[in-house]
Amino acid sequence: MRIPGVSYSNFFEIISRKILYILKMAGQGDKIWPFDLVRKLARSEIQVREFLNLGLRLEPVFPADVLEAVRVQRESGLLTNDSLLLAVLRRLNVRILATADTAFRDISGWIVLSPDDVRD
Repeated sequence: MRIPGVSYSNFFEIISRKILYILKMAGQGDKIWPFDLVRKLARSEIQVREFLNLGLRLEPVFPADVLEAVRVQRESGLLTNDSLLLAVLRRLNVRILATADTAFRDISGWIVLSPDDVRD
């Protein structure tokens, strides 16, 4: 499904800006999403390059994943990026997630490993 005037590369920025607009209307927007500050983070490009050199396989996100993410979000209450991650993992039949994000702690149907699970 194509949305006129929207490419997948800027889809999440558009959604983020819409959320920011809603938060601004609620008087909360100035405290969240400092886009200009984020754009100035030169270190993030270096970290992305280092990450890509680890040899991990990156998976694409398909339109069906975005629709599945909406279902995951409705089921779990997770935020958009977290729901999208689980949608892609479902497509890949992956049921184990290693993360430090506590939002995944109580998600049923998944094995969630956290840094606390590592013992000396």
